[in-house]
Amino acid sequence: MKNRKMIPLLCALLALVLMSAACRKSAPVPGDPTGPGASAQIEPSDPENPGVPQEPQEPDIPSYRPGPEEIPFSAQMIRTNGWHDDAVYPRLTFIGSTDALNRYFEENQDDYDFSHRDTVYSDMTIGFADAVAGYDEAFFADHALLLVLLEEGSGSVRHEVASVTREASGTSAEVTVEITRFVPEVGTDDMAEWHAVIEVPRTVEETDAFVVKMK
Repeated sequence: MKNRKMIPLLCALLALVLMSAACRKSAPVPGDPTGPGASAQIEPSDPENPGVPQEPQEPDIPSYRPGPEEIPFSAQMIRTNGWHDDAVYPRLTFIGSTDALNRYFEENQDDYDFSHRDTVYSDMTIGFADAVAGYDEAFFADHALLLVLLEEGSGSVRHEVASVTREASGTSAEVTVEITRFVPEVGTDDMAEWHAVIEVPRTVEETDAFVVKMK
């Protein structure tokens, strides 16, 4: 009789053991992508080779390009009336030595007025020879000159060098000289040629690309 009473108790214990084992088997394992409730993980495939997992791509990182650098400068505007049939204006020449300055003087003095002026009249300036007289080798050790040749249809138009900037791009650089024109409402009917004599540091190089903008 006692053994018969034990049978239901043993059956109940066996059922509890089986239920516990089933729960442990069906419970999801942390980190197991195949367990119950886990979402399917689909690896991206190479569009040219379907079914082959695609290699992870590095994110595009935009390259940094600094803006134009403001170049310190000092400028003189010198009236150098003259004429040259093949001249294109504006024209910029880099001068990096006294030899280069002397050569520029000799090559252009027959076409433009480079003479010394004892008297400066209201419609003129000091002479080109006076403006460049002080530039020696000591100056060119740390500086250079940018000579910008301009032409106007009226001698009443005046100019001012507004800015000099240099923008590097890889192994090259572009230097931009911006010149402001002041045009009166009524002007004289005479042609005029001008030289902007601009002092810049030697961070500006002869191999740079040069642009002159008039505004």
